Amino acid sequence: MKPGSPAVANAATRQPMLAERAARLHVQVERGVLPVRAQRLLPEALREFDAGVKALLAAAPSAEIRENYRLLELLWADYRPHVARTPDPEGPDKLAERGEEVVWIASKGVKLLKDHADDPRSERVRTVGEARLQSQRIARGYFFRQWAARSERREAELRAAGAAYRKAMDALLASAVVGSEAMADLQLAENQYGFLLSAAQGLERQRDPRPGLEAVAKSCDNMLEVLDRVARRYESEP
Repeated sequence: MKPGSPAVANAATRQPMLAERAARLHVQVERGVLPVRAQRLLPEALREFDAGVKALLAAAPSAEIRENYRLLELLWADYRPHVARTPDPEGPDKLAERGEEVVWIASKGVKLLKDHADDPRSERVRTVGEARLQSQRIARGYFFRQWAARSERREAELRAAGAAYRKAMDALLASAVVGSEAMADLQLAENQYGFLLSAAQGLERQRDPRPGLEAVAKSCDNMLEVLDRVARRYESEP
């Protein structure tokens, strides 16, 4: 990847998303929610994170950014065995704590790289990346709520993630060309988000939460596929 390119912006925004995705897939296996699918997707997410942090280290344009990604490597090396192992003996709270450290440093990398690539293409890619991250964070939040019960902190995290998703998507929808492929994909992502929220809201009324959690998992996977497509389209624009 060329330092300062939209490809770097896309790669950087994938790292915090992959950490959130891995945590949610871990819980899927733990709770028996589409477990075969989750057991296939979890190693893929872990391998992509491994490759991504190495690529970002190689493309780092400053010593500060290199140090950030070296720290991310260390935190990931500590977190990876726990999120890869099911069941993990430390339980949900410790797993969440480790995951938050990884997401925070990965997100810091996105902000640091922005100073070296503040062009409109990279900014659009970062905005898609923010929506992509929050879609996975929201799904992970609902899975952890079912696994480890409600808490005010978890509810606050879900509200914050929902607000961040809404802000990013509103910006993307406002800037997309009417009738374009990007606009069609963004509207498709919004439809899937509606399905996700509807399924999540029904969890409290269900004796067996697995059907609702299956719908949450499928919707957020569909959102990821669509938003990945939008990010690649913006990344490759002339």
